[in-house]
Amino acid sequence: MADEQQNLPAQTTQAGVPEQVVKPGSPIGDRAIKQLWLIIILAAAIAGGITLFNWAKEPAYKTLFADLSGRDATKVMEALGKINIPYKIDNSTGAVMVPSGQVYEARLKLAGEGLPSGSGRGFELLEEEQGFGTSQFVETARYNHALESEIARSITQIQSVESARVHLALAKKSAFVRDQGKSKASVVVNLYPGRGLSDGQVASVVHLVASSVSNMEYEDVTVIDQRGRLLSRNNEDGLMAQSTRQLEYRQSIESMLISRIETILTPFIGDGGVRASVAAELDFSFSESTREQFDKEGVVRSEQTSEETNSGGVGSGGVPGALTNQPPTAAGLTSGESAAGGGGNSTRNAVRNYELGKTISHQKSSSGEIKKLTIAVVVDDMPAKDGGESQPLTQQQLDNITALVKEAVGFDEERGDRLSVMNASFKKPSKPVVEEPGMLEQPWFMDVVRIVAFALVGIILVMVVIKPVIKALIPKIEPKVVAAPAPAPVMAAAGAEPVAPPPQIEKQVTQFDSDVDKAREIASEDPALAANIVKSWMEQES
Repeated sequence: MADEQQNLPAQTTQAGVPEQVVKPGSPIGDRAIKQLWLIIILAAAIAGGITLFNWAKEPAYKTLFADLSGRDATKVMEALGKINIPYKIDNSTGAVMVPSGQVYEARLKLAGEGLPSGSGRGFELLEEEQGFGTSQFVETARYNHALESEIARSITQIQSVESARVHLALAKKSAFVRDQGKSKASVVVNLYPGRGLSDGQVASVVHLVASSVSNMEYEDVTVIDQRGRLLSRNNEDGLMAQSTRQLEYRQSIESMLISRIETILTPFIGDGGVRASVAAELDFSFSESTREQFDKEGVVRSEQTSEETNSGGVGSGGVPGALTNQPPTAAGLTSGESAAGGGGNSTRNAVRNYELGKTISHQKSSSGEIKKLTIAVVVDDMPAKDGGESQPLTQQQLDNITALVKEAVGFDEERGDRLSVMNASFKKPSKPVVEEPGMLEQPWFMDVVRIVAFALVGIILVMVVIKPVIKALIPKIEPKVVAAPAPAPVMAAAGAEPVAPPPQIEKQVTQFDSDVDKAREIASEDPALAANIVKSWMEQES
């Protein structure tokens, strides 16, 4: 019976491996379980390493633009896709983020395309659906906000303006004309670095806002910039506004003359070799005169002549009566008349009208006339042609420069103008020291941190996880001491006492020899089991 049981085939699993082989507790089953754990741990370590590598390879992202409207964000993402710059959206803030090394490049390219346009939403607010219970106050507030946004959009079309905000204080409408109030507005403009608005541009902004709102005068519009400077001067009184205009006019005259001097001397001396200063004294007085002058000789305009002549003797006349009939006495013969003969008289009248020439002149002197100029010019040494050291100017060269400056500014000695030209050696400005950003601000710093973190985690994973697991799975070979059988006692010669056997000789047997012995025991006890094990090994290898 024992032999029949030994000849029975060993039970096998579904995989074809004997059940006794994979049974926990057996040497071969324990080794298979350890190999399975080794595969699982190695797979987890490889997956963790790949994940860490991908994390280290991914660049660090920084915020490109935040608080963008949906329309601007869409345009920005489309533009980034066209220029092949990767981007992602921050799920918490909605900001558009790009790799840290391409932030400034992306901003420059987007600015060239005019993105983002900004200025919020305008009348798009009115296109949204409003609830059934929306009050009139909410509708009015939405309309006012939409109007402010639309005006701000129009202001940002000016090249020097980066963004703008408009605040409107609209007057309430009244049925009574005398109770009609005036609307007011305030504008805050954010200018690009290094740019400004001229007086004409500020006036255009003021009139744009005043024309966009009913019942608003341009005096009620205030414009300031991001530094808090008042740009509009609508509220200044007459004297202050006039003084400001006079100062600006004087500065413009001085700047123009300085520019003329530098323009005419720079080709000879070189860039940065001329320094000029002009002080202009202007006459802002205003005068108006009217003059009327008559010519000394007149011209006959009209002439009227009348002539009356009486001829013949003296006729009868007088008072009727006796005296009339008597002859005249000697005393009565007067006025060249003789008593003997008759006489006559003549009368001639002439009237001439003369027209005198008259000249009327109306003279009005202009304001801002130059009364006096004071000019100072400092010229650097003449640069050498061969690139050597510069040489001081000669007196002839200084005289030529003086003549050029006089012609450029319109020098007038009778007006009292003064000019001073001096030669001096300029100190060359040292090259500006550009401070490099710190190591923490470098774009490659985060990449280095990722690589170092990846290396440290990999080393820790190998030393702490993989190496101990492999060391635990590999059996430790230790020498095993096995006692050898005691040798037979040596027989002594005839008549002699038996010789004691030598001490036992210890034989060192390795673990491998022990395993081989154990395998031999299994093969001797159950040959069928050993045959099945060898067969399964051969199938696995094939």
